Amino acid sequence: MALKLMRRSVVRNSQEAYSALRDIGSRKQEHVIALFLNSRFEVLERRVICIGSLDGVNVLPRDIIIPGIGT
Repeated sequence: MALKLMRRSVVRNSQEAYSALRDIGSRKQEHVIALFLNSRFEVLERRVICIGSLDGVNVLPRDIIIPGIGT
């Protein structure tokens, strides 16, 4: 039985974060997306936290922190 390891993407700076989130620029509504990282800066999960209107979104800190704790 072969074990297949998947390489996780790494986000160490703003340029790498931009690359990981580049696809959201074409969306018509505002999106708050969280990248949850481990201590090696590997992306554990990418999650849409909230979708707003055309020009804004209301999000509270707990909306980001609670899903991060559960990851």
